[in-house]
Amino acid sequence: MRLRDLTLSSAKDFFKILAAKLGFESSLERKVFCVGMQRTGTTSFGDFCETQLGLSRRGYSISHKRGWTRAWYNGHLDDVFRDPYFRTGEVFDDDPWWCPGVASIVLNRFPQAKLVMFRREPEAWFRSLLSHSHGKSPGYTDIHARIYGREAEFTALLTNGVDIPLTNGFDLEGQREFYMEKLEEHQNWIASLASKQPDRVLVLKLDDPDKFRKIAVFLEFEDRPYTDVRSNVIASLADNNR
Repeated sequence: MRLRDLTLSSAKDFFKILAAKLGFESSLERKVFCVGMQRTGTTSFGDFCETQLGLSRRGYSISHKRGWTRAWYNGHLDDVFRDPYFRTGEVFDDDPWWCPGVASIVLNRFPQAKLVMFRREPEAWFRSLLSHSHGKSPGYTDIHARIYGREAEFTALLTNGVDIPLTNGFDLEGQREFYMEKLEEHQNWIASLASKQPDRVLVLKLDDPDKFRKIAVFLEFEDRPYTDVRSNVIASLADNNR
């Protein structure tokens, strides 16, 4: 990236990250995590926080390039927390934040952090999941297996010499009930966190027309109307082998 090509917003982030790498800037206290599973409006949440609330965002593109979900998979989440890109970020969407156990970790690790989840109807969610990668499992197959509880199946296939693709390695057809149950488990878990810490965890329905105003108020921004956001990143993610 050339300095002359930076916008005001990107320049601000550029110098924050540079300062953090040089040890001149500590972690920002405000951190907001979208902890809903994939296909539940996580990108829309990030777009809203970035464009309408002006928060420094660390979304999928940064997470993917920095290997954050792979770090979680390998048990090295602390490496993510030390990353200058994480330290200088304010809002985080997509994985690894919805991976199993991560929501509780960030709540405990960052006392001022807040979590948001959009609750989506399971049938509509599974249809969206099917469309994401043409009926195949999105993303890296081994990571997908751990997130959705298919590791035993994954290991058995490897043991039997099955050549499993690095990405999109599972067929989702015929798995409707299984995946919808996983969604419900995750959504109920986050809802239980919200019931215990309503000042730190917010759960909203994805189809709530007032959800972005409620998010703004929850994050202590002005209570006023906000523009609706409906982002779809399937096409852009395809090039990243997500």
